[in-house]
Amino acid sequence: MKVKLLAFDSMGVRSTATVVYAGGLRVFVDPGISYAPRRYGLPPHRLELERVRELKRVIYEEAYKADVIVISHYHYDHYDPQADFYEGKILVIKHPERNINISQRIRAAKFLKHKISLPEKIYYADNLLLEVGSLRLKFSQPVPHGPEGSKLGYVVMTLIDDGNYKVLHTSDTQGPISESVVEIIAGMKPNMIIDCGPPTYFEGYRVSSSDIERAINNIIKLLSIPSLETLIIDHHTLRDLNYKHRLEKVFIKARELGKRVLTAAEYMGKPIEQLEAMRRSLWQNLK
Repeated sequence: MKVKLLAFDSMGVRSTATVVYAGGLRVFVDPGISYAPRRYGLPPHRLELERVRELKRVIYEEAYKADVIVISHYHYDHYDPQADFYEGKILVIKHPERNINISQRIRAAKFLKHKISLPEKIYYADNLLLEVGSLRLKFSQPVPHGPEGSKLGYVVMTLIDDGNYKVLHTSDTQGPISESVVEIIAGMKPNMIIDCGPPTYFEGYRVSSSDIERAINNIIKLLSIPSLETLIIDHHTLRDLNYKHRLEKVFIKARELGKRVLTAAEYMGKPIEQLEAMRRSLWQNLK
């Protein structure tokens, strides 16, 4: 099995675009990409927009070659409603009408109206077990996009199992913050987890300090899963320049247990470039 992390916040964009090559197949989870329209009261810097264009090309190149495309939920950094790369694919999507908030239900309806005739087959991911060739794709029940009762709705986690190794893409569970999600993940027995991390940059504003602390403690619980070898923490957490300090307890526990904790950029051998979090300094350097 080969895991390719294409576009993540540690690479300068909002995305969790992931391709897994296994069993002669390519599974692409969440082929979306975006940027923050405002951060620190500032619009995106030129370098951010250039990076989005660069990595969007990479996403398209990989998506055209994919056999299976998964959409965990309908936020634009996780799917591309305008793309033409769904044609002829097996498309697995978060259910467009159940366990979904109003804004995502509207987006899902528009997406399916335009794409319904293009994929070879469409499956609803919610609590689905799908066998494709020698691969087993297991999708969680809908879980909160953050804390229980989140207004942001629900997402579906994706487990890719080739019989020897299991990779879990947790989507926007934000840590997870929800205790129930920790139990679901533990039951899947993953060897590698691709986790979006808690949005520490929103602490005290959109996310409570208690939820952030709960998410960090839940990540530590994930490290204790016996099968786990590698934990990728990225996406929301990498929008915080102080993420290493905020996750200090996680890194300490990982060293104790001999587990790897990396950003997506580090896993791919690339430098960490937190362009959104650096936006203020990027604009200041223009003066």
